Amino acid sequence: MVGAAIISYGVFERGRFYAAKLLDASTMTVIGNLVGVISFLASIFLYSEALTGEKILGSILVLFSLILVTYHDNSAKNVSLKGVLIAIIISIFAGIAVSFDKAGATYFNPALYSLVMWTFPILFVLFPSIPLLTLKREVQKTTWKIPFLALINIAAYYFMLSALKLHEATMIIPILQTSTIWTVVLGILILHERENMWKKILAALVGFIGVVFLVW
Repeated sequence: MVGAAIISYGVFERGRFYAAKLLDASTMTVIGNLVGVISFLASIFLYSEALTGEKILGSILVLFSLILVTYHDNSAKNVSLKGVLIAIIISIFAGIAVSFDKAGATYFNPALYSLVMWTFPILFVLFPSIPLLTLKREVQKTTWKIPFLALINIAAYYFMLSALKLHEATMIIPILQTSTIWTVVLGILILHERENMWKKILAALVGFIGVVFLVW
């Protein structure tokens, strides 16, 4: 399971850079709700979790939010189909990885498991086709920003694992999914992603409700 989680997170991190270039943050985050659906489906096979009406409804709501945020009429700016496909694919891999995290948080120390999941997937990000000169140029251009964001991500992942070890996933996952709403709101306020603003907000809320039903 650890090896599969490393590969899944590696593919997710590699593809996330491409998706982020093609989609705005709010759209990409709403599509990311698909992670909850995939992790739920994977858990049915891995942990023999029950398939209930609430979970089926939750999956439908998440998929509806995905359609809502990517659909556009002729007068609206086109959403990148390539970006949407990449975001869906990496969300599938992330969902598989999250389903393995449940076992990782139980059988491993959160600090050790977090270290492994942040160290080995980097190989998928660096190789192939990213020259060292490009990496050096990016580091020089961004200075402290990338290390700072990396530390935030590491801390968030560690605390997520610690929370999963202390409490039921049904309590933790809905709290984690509030990040979808916050990302949409901050994307509108900070990044000025105001095109189809109300549709994005509605999609984020529908997706969040869907995830709540998934862990009901």
